[in-house]
Amino acid sequence: MATKETREVYGPCPRCETWGDLARDCLRCFQPKPQLIQSVSFTVLGALVSLKNSRRILRQPRTGKPFSAKSEAAARYREDFLLQVPPEAKRGLGSQTEPLRATITVWYPSWRNDLDVGLVLDLLQESGVIANDRWVREQHVWAEVDAANPRADITVEAI
Repeated sequence: MATKETREVYGPCPRCETWGDLARDCLRCFQPKPQLIQSVSFTVLGALVSLKNSRRILRQPRTGKPFSAKSEAAARYREDFLLQVPPEAKRGLGSQTEPLRATITVWYPSWRNDLDVGLVLDLLQESGVIANDRWVREQHVWAEVDAANPRADITVEAI
C-alpha cells in the first residue's frame, strides 16, 4: 500500500537515475538529495479585518456567561477567504523541522486600518495551506492602499 510519504520521497536520482529514497543522498553517485521548493502564492480579494479590534462580547445561552467572539465582519471575511484559496495551495506546509516564511501585502481601502495579519495566519491554517500557524517563524508584512481593489497578496514558503 503506497502512502503519501512514500509517493513523495521515492523516485529516480536526477543524476544517475538509480531508483531510491529521495529523502537521502544517492548511494550510487553520492548526489545530494534534491531540494524540493515548497511555496504557494495567491491573492484574496476583500478588505482584511483586524482581529484584535473586532471582537464582540456574547453570552452563552445555557449558562449566561460572557465570551469573546469574532465580529460579523471577520466571519464574512473568513467565508470569503476560504472560498478564494486555490485547491493547489492547500498543501499543509510546515513542521518543526521545516519552518515557514510568510510574506503578506495587505491592500486596505484607506490608511485608517490597523495592520494585523493574525486573521490571515489563522485562515491559512484553517484552509489547509499550512499545517499550523506556529510554524510561521518569519513574517514580512506590508500595508498599502487601494480603495478600488482591497486585497491580500500572500506568499508562504519553506525557509
